[in-house]
Amino acid sequence: MARSLLYPPTRRELVLLLSFIVVLLLVIQPDVTSHLSEYRAYLPLPIADVAHSHPSPSPRPAKGAHPGAPGAEDGLEGVELDWDGIPDMEELIDEAAQEASELGDDDDLPRQKVEQNDLLTMFGPKREPYAAAVREYFPNKRITPSNVLSHAPGFTIFENLYFLNGTAYIVSLDPESFPARNLITGSGFGIYNSPEEVAMREPTDKDMVIISPSRAYQLFGDSAVRLHGTSWWTNDPPQFIAHYYHFSAELMFGLWRTYSSLDPSITPLGQTRLPAPRRWLFPHVPADKWRDYASMNQYVLFASFPSTQLLFQQDVADMAETGKAFLFDRVVYSDRSAAIRGEGWLPRQRMAALAFVHETVRNWWAPIRSNVVRFAGGDLNPFLHPHSPPPAPGQPAPVHEEQEDKPVITYVSRQTWGRRMLIEQDHERFVAALERLSQEHGYEVNVVNMDKLTRDEQIRLAGRTTIMCGVHGNGLTSLLWMKPTPRTTVMEFFMPQGWAFDYQWTASALGMTHYGWWNDTYVTGSSVPAQTNYVDGFQGNEIPLDGEAVARAIHARLQIPLDAPAPPPAQP
Repeated sequence: MARSLLYPPTRRELVLLLSFIVVLLLVIQPDVTSHLSEYRAYLPLPIADVAHSHPSPSPRPAKGAHPGAPGAEDGLEGVELDWDGIPDMEELIDEAAQEASELGDDDDLPRQKVEQNDLLTMFGPKREPYAAAVREYFPNKRITPSNVLSHAPGFTIFENLYFLNGTAYIVSLDPESFPARNLITGSGFGIYNSPEEVAMREPTDKDMVIISPSRAYQLFGDSAVRLHGTSWWTNDPPQFIAHYYHFSAELMFGLWRTYSSLDPSITPLGQTRLPAPRRWLFPHVPADKWRDYASMNQYVLFASFPSTQLLFQQDVADMAETGKAFLFDRVVYSDRSAAIRGEGWLPRQRMAALAFVHETVRNWWAPIRSNVVRFAGGDLNPFLHPHSPPPAPGQPAPVHEEQEDKPVITYVSRQTWGRRMLIEQDHERFVAALERLSQEHGYEVNVVNMDKLTRDEQIRLAGRTTIMCGVHGNGLTSLLWMKPTPRTTVMEFFMPQGWAFDYQWTASALGMTHYGWWNDTYVTGSSVPAQTNYVDGFQGNEIPLDGEAVARAIHARLQIPLDAPAPPPAQP
């Protein structure tokens, strides 16, 4: 018969219970303490630090201060418990321990070392635990220094870039180790060509400055607001932003080419270990000045990085007006005026060309292309499963067969556009030649006006296209979504002797072949003109074209074996 609850426990029962508790504590304490020490930076902040702008100036932490605050101790030593039964931070400790358990080795990105410019960095965890610390404290006045992971004129990757009152700050004891300031940034003034206007593009101390840690402590105080993850920072004026080609094939193209240099393991289907940028700053662009007339800019952005926050001129001004110092974990920084000053700007005059100074990575554009094509409902190579894991660092990408699909020829017509059009009879003869190719060889032929298709239709069609043709114009920007193979070709039509590098350089940078047609002849590879040439009639509506010659060249390109070596990507 069970003993009544009115009787107290025996001495033997108490000893057994206490022994069990002691053994349990001995078993779990090292595990919790080790995890808590490793992940102490991810502990949720006390409410006081969230609610108030300034941390306590006291050299010792207040009760329950988060690790990393001035005077805080490692592990559990800075945690005070109320032994009446309600622990002050017990729930927070349990939560941190649970996060540590969930973020096991199988869920972490490899701690892959990336060495560039004699600087060493490491990839962080794939995801941050809940309520990661929003302030970076500087104990004993030790300011976290800034680093440059990789640099090319106009495209720089920073770690620990500071921002206060509208100015970007690099903190270092060795300012001479950083690139020249005007090869990193500019003033944000428009890209115009008079000597006075060129001089106004030069950066000043209001734009960016290098300061010592002691000076930084005087300016920032004992902490800064930490902005976790990777940020993109575009210092350009709005002049070139609201245009599909310049936004996608220059700005995003160059930023991603720069950022992708940190991941050598990108697969052909675009699997990458790089997290999407958390935020993209446009300090000189009003919020209503970034969309293009075709609404492609926002489409490409949402398709590529649906979770990225956009911060425009007023948003960045709002940050500055707080008077608080902000610390960016990592910044991929771009500035068109800095790119123009760099060696490699001429003769192509392509901003993104400068980004190719960064370390070369195979399949570097594949993550963007894959995201955009899938967003549009398009298909990728079915022989490589889209959810197969990326290869381990240093291992080759999985081998897969090329699919023998029916070749797709897409002619991007401008005949209803009103500017830069073929002679109408030449247009009609070219369409007839394409239709004959379809009948004789089974090729799929599409004659389209891009502005008459939905954005989904444009992307899906480009994603399937093998040969894209058209007069020089914005519709050829769709070449970004073509899949590079030995056959993939862009054929661009110019007024004879006219030339522009826009689509030739972009196609070559993606490993595609480009033919620039002058009526019945073409230039390609090393035979392209040495500089841009806007001849009379370049923008006109009487551009001649021998459609039969183009059709023969298309058929010849489609006879190339799929396992033939592809042309190397363009280099600056």
